[in-house]
Amino acid sequence: MHHLRIWMKKDPRYGKTYKSEKESDDVKKEIARLNAELKRTEEERDVLKKAAANFASLSE
Repeated sequence: MHHLRIWMKKDPRYGKTYKSEKESDDVKKEIARLNAELKRTEEERDVLKKAAANFASLSE
């Protein structure tokens, strides 16, 4: 088994995924989109937290 791993490390085809470049680009685009959505929702959450704190202080 040891020799097989050495051979696989030397062969550039192993250790890499066999996805096409298009699939890889699609995945990168989806990750970027999800990161942007996450940032937007975190900003919305922060605004809502501040608004809730302001309303709570007004009602006291």
